[in-house]
Amino acid sequence: MLPIRPHYFKNINWPRYIATALFMLIAAWLLSACQHRLTGGHGTPDGFEPIWDKLVVEVTAFDDRQPTGIAVSSTGRIFVAFPWWSDRPNPSVAELMPDGSLRAFPSPYWNDWDGKSGPSALRGFVCAQAMYVDQDDYLWILDTGNPRNRDRVVTAGPKLFKIDLEDDSIAQVFYFDHKRDFTRTSYLSDFRVDTDRQTAYIADSARGTIYVVDLKTRQTHHVLLGDPSTTADADVIATVGSSEWRTFAGLVPQVNVSGLELSHDGDWLYYHTMSGRRIYRVPTSVLRDTRTTDKMRAAAIEDLGPTGSVIDGMWLDANDNLYLAAIERDAIIVRRPNGSIETFVADPRLKWPDSLAMGPDGYLYFTTSKRHLRRPYRIADQVDEPYFVMKASPEKVARANVTRRIADEKHQQAAWYAGQASEAERLAKIAAEQAEREREAARARADLAADANDDAVTFADRHRESIVKIERAADRQEQAAEEAAQLAEHATQQARASERAAEEARKAAEIARRLAEAWEQQAQQARLARAEADLGAAEADQARRAHEAAIAQAREAAEAAAQAEAIAKKLADEAALAMKLALEAEADAARERDAANELRQLAQDARTAAALAERIAVDAEYAEINGAQDPATGTADVPTDTD
Repeated sequence: MLPIRPHYFKNINWPRYIATALFMLIAAWLLSACQHRLTGGHGTPDGFEPIWDKLVVEVTAFDDRQPTGIAVSSTGRIFVAFPWWSDRPNPSVAELMPDGSLRAFPSPYWNDWDGKSGPSALRGFVCAQAMYVDQDDYLWILDTGNPRNRDRVVTAGPKLFKIDLEDDSIAQVFYFDHKRDFTRTSYLSDFRVDTDRQTAYIADSARGTIYVVDLKTRQTHHVLLGDPSTTADADVIATVGSSEWRTFAGLVPQVNVSGLELSHDGDWLYYHTMSGRRIYRVPTSVLRDTRTTDKMRAAAIEDLGPTGSVIDGMWLDANDNLYLAAIERDAIIVRRPNGSIETFVADPRLKWPDSLAMGPDGYLYFTTSKRHLRRPYRIADQVDEPYFVMKASPEKVARANVTRRIADEKHQQAAWYAGQASEAERLAKIAAEQAEREREAARARADLAADANDDAVTFADRHRESIVKIERAADRQEQAAEEAAQLAEHATQQARASERAAEEARKAAEIARRLAEAWEQQAQQARLARAEADLGAAEADQARRAHEAAIAQAREAAEAAAQAEAIAKKLADEAALAMKLALEAEADAARERDAANELRQLAQDARTAAALAERIAVDAEYAEINGAQDPATGTADVPTDTD
């Protein structure tokens, strides 16, 4: 009987199965790694995102009061201004107490205006618009004097308060004559005070100008009236919320210069219009100098570029980051010192962010006035949620932004790993399908082998005797096969040895090839060197001939030099002799000069003696003449020649 052997195992492609198994193991590892990355190593991605809505903190809310100005003292006291726009506020200026209540500030007396011009307007807030705490912790409050913003400034209404926060007393009140300093249509929207130079800068959003107030002399003059930088841009139609900002009659509001901010050194004034999307700055020196014309001031203006939104209030922090209330974006944006603009915080509750102020706790405080939802921009007020005083920490926002960037990077990395995992899963699925097909084929081959074995058994039963012979022959064949297998094993070993030898030979051949390449390179270099040597030999031969010629020339030059040296020596001897003769001649000349000098001296003595003799002769002659005169007449007796 023939033995039954599992022939189908011999037909399995074992390398492919091993490769498939390894591939599936790698895919499983990738899936595990991706899950670990996606869950941050804690099993779940939940809770990884920071809580963004906690960045904007609600300080308080008002259901029936519309805030605009806000100020925070160095001790953390918060003050809010409620202008008389739609409804009459009560109070107009208040301090926000720690329990959330409001206290009329500085007292109920100053918040009790009776609505009339004159003395009552002098003693109360008419329409408190903006406020600001200076570095000395004085609270400044700007009263527009224009309630309801209906182009009617109340007499004695416009004024600027300075309040000492140590005892909440009014230190100064600067009253303005709206007929002389401003106009009937003026609306004072924002201001800043330079306490070092005792100067205040006030924006008039109705007239389109900036007032410069000398707090010492209480004199006021306007600057940049009608300049394009202080005038509303007629092409700008603000989109606030989901609609354009228009009056109920469909008109587009034209609001001129609105927000102001002062640099820390007081040298620059930043400003912008509300109906515009650009920000400007100008040196304060040209604003304070009354001798400077507006044309000269306009030439000094710097356009700082677009902001991407119409803007209301702004604040400059200690690091020169300029925060802007972006009305169209329901956000506070920030302009960095390098000029880039980023979103600081954005929140659906920031409907018309208005004024800004930095507190000692490091938070930026701001109000939401929702001006676009109140009259005159709506027929009826459409305020569906309260007004807010909110705050946000630049430090926490910066940390949140860093966390957000890290989270985005993690999400991108997780998405990449998820993609890799999906691809690995797809490839694993394909490998599993291929393995299943291989198993089905193996089962089919096993079934065929079983059928063949059954046929062999049936044939063996019918032909047992012949089968015995066949089995014996098979045994012999099997023995021969075993011997052949041994020989084959031996041949396999020899073949493996041959393969190893061949591999060694290939390695040696590779080494020989590399050596040959190296030798070829060396030979090439040698050929190049030889060529260079040949060229060098020719040059050397030429140099040798030139050297020999130079040697001959040198010898000739040496002989000429020897001759020249002999001539020079002869000339030197002659020169020495000439020098000796010259010295002797010079000595003779000196003796001659001495003799000549002696002769000159003798001649001089002779001339002197001759002169003396001549004088003696003259004296003798005069004596002779004097001796011949008549003593009585004094005349000379001249002898007469009688011959």
